[in-house]
Amino acid sequence: MPCVLCMGMDKPTPPCPSSHFSVEQVEATEGCYGPPASQSHPVGFFLFPLLKDLGPKAEELLLLVKQLQKAGDLEPRIEDLVSRINKLQQVTKEQTNLEDIHWQKEEALRVVQVQCQEAESESHRQHGLLQEVQQRIQDLTMGIQEETLKQRKQRCHPWRLEFEQQLDELMEKHKTLQEGHTMDKLAVEIQNMSDSWERLLREDELIQAKLMQLKQKLDVLAQAGAGRREERRFLKSPEASAALQLLQQENQGAHSQLEVATQRHCQGLQRCNRWHPGTRRWLRDTRMAPYVGVNPYVWAFVLPPAWYQ
Repeated sequence: MPCVLCMGMDKPTPPCPSSHFSVEQVEATEGCYGPPASQSHPVGFFLFPLLKDLGPKAEELLLLVKQLQKAGDLEPRIEDLVSRINKLQQVTKEQTNLEDIHWQKEEALRVVQVQCQEAESESHRQHGLLQEVQQRIQDLTMGIQEETLKQRKQRCHPWRLEFEQQLDELMEKHKTLQEGHTMDKLAVEIQNMSDSWERLLREDELIQAKLMQLKQKLDVLAQAGAGRREERRFLKSPEASAALQLLQQENQGAHSQLEVATQRHCQGLQRCNRWHPGTRRWLRDTRMAPYVGVNPYVWAFVLPPAWYQ
C-alpha cells in the first residue's frame, strides 16, 4: 500500500522508507491532533540542525518532514514529531553522558583495584624484607656476643671478667635509678609521702584517744577490783568465819523450831478432827475467829502450846 503522505502531490515521490500509514490510521489521528492548519510553517528551518547527528535515520526524517511540509493538513503531526525528535535527542545525550560517567567510574574502579593490589603486594614484600632484616640482626648480635665472650676468655683474666660483670651490674642499677628518680616521679613520691605522713598523724591521734579511753576503763576496773579485794579479804578473815558459823547455828535452830511447830500443828489438826462439829463451830466463832483464813502452818507460831493439850 502506498504511503498516505505521498498522496496528493504534483510529482510522484518514492514511498517513505521510514513507515507507511493507511488511510484509516491517518483519519484516526486527525481527531487527536486537531484540525489541519490553514498556513504551512517552515519547520525544516529548525529541524535541520537537530537532525544532523542522527545519521541515516535523520535523512529519512528530513524527507518525511519535507513531505509533511508540502502537505499543509498535517502540521500538528509535524509538531508532534519535532517534540519527539527533541526528546529523542535529549535522551540520547543523557544516555551518552551516563555511558561516559559509567565508563569513567569503571576505569577509576579498575585503577583503584590495581593500586590496592600493588599496595598489598608491596606491604607483603616489605613485611618479608623486615622479617629477613630482623633475623639477620639477631644472628649478627648473637655472633658478636659469642665472639666477644671468646675474646674475653682468651685475653682476659678471671678477675677482669668479674670486674666487668660487676661494672655491667652497676651500670644497670644506675640506669634503673636514673629512670626511677626523675623530677616528675620524685614530685609524685614526695606528695605520696606527705599524704602518708598526714594519714599516720591522724591514726596516731585516734590511737591516743583510744588509749585514754582504755586508761579510764582500767581505772574504773581497778577501783571495782579494790572493792572486791576488800570483800575477799573480809570473807577470808576470822570475823567472817565466826559470823558464818553463827548464821549456820541460827539456821539450824530455826529449822528445828520449824519441825517442832509442824509436829504440833499436825497434832492439833488431828484433835480438831476428833471433836464434835458443834464444838468446832464454836471454836471457830470464839477463839479461832481471828485466825479464820490463815494458813494452818502459821497456827503453830500464833497459838500457844497449851492450847493443843
